[in-house]
Amino acid sequence: LENDNLVVRIPRKGTYVSELSVGCLRQVYEAREMIECHALDFLKKKNRRELPEVHKALEAGSGLSLPGDGDTAEMMRYLNALTDFHVKLVKAAENQWVLRFYDSITYSLARYQFLCLHIPGLTSRSYEMHGEILDLIGEGLFDRAKERLISHIHLTTGFIEERLGRAMNPPGILAGGRQPL
Repeated sequence: LENDNLVVRIPRKGTYVSELSVGCLRQVYEAREMIECHALDFLKKKNRRELPEVHKALEAGSGLSLPGDGDTAEMMRYLNALTDFHVKLVKAAENQWVLRFYDSITYSLARYQFLCLHIPGLTSRSYEMHGEILDLIGEGLFDRAKERLISHIHLTTGFIEERLGRAMNPPGILAGGRQPL
């Protein structure tokens, strides 16, 4: 858990769940962007346009409906279906080291992605963008696919950052956690 940055161990104090922060969000999403764009570079180099596993992931996720707040297991299945597109895209590059790097950040990504599950319209917009990326790859327009992928990642990062900012600074609370009189 510590290697996955899910917990922080402080000597002689204990082990704690690592906090979510805007700084960590930006770092993990920069790593995600680097890895996924590098995977697209591999696909371009090999001129791989047919990605049946990525198509299957897109189709499997598009038919799901958003789970309710109470069913955590169902929410995780939904999140996995939503993110499977990206995992399959990285796998399609057929580079085990790139995939291992990606695997090393997936738990951290999931913690942040969980925050945006219930943002109205975001999931359907994500699927649209996934389809656009896949279509561009199919046409051999890898650079445009990469631009679309970067745009998608930045959009998601912005939504999560906004949500995190609201959670960390709720209305009526001053800096330092003090409530106004």
